[in-house]
Amino acid sequence: RVRKIDSLSRSFIYLLSSNATTGKTLDVGDDTAAYFKRIHDLQLKNPLIVGFGISDKPTFQKASKHTAGAIIGTAFVKRLKEPDYLDQIPAFISSIKA
Repeated sequence: RVRKIDSLSRSFIYLLSSNATTGKTLDVGDDTAAYFKRIHDLQLKNPLIVGFGISDKPTFQKASKHTAGAIIGTAFVKRLKEPDYLDQIPAFISSIKA
């Protein structure tokens, strides 16, 4: 099934970090790490991007170990709701890139 998705995709494959709902904390245990590695080892044509539970630099790094990157959703949107979001967003992004 993953190879079929890869053949139909033109950009990236969104790899779920868990079957939890959005906004949860990433927990990369042995099973999840093995899953990421197993999909990575398929050597697909499209990059793998992990989503769900990515909220800071440590979770971004864990998620990106076997993938091309990660998508930060809920943590980013929460900052957009703050009155000083124009200051918070660049600082938040810098904290992940640093």
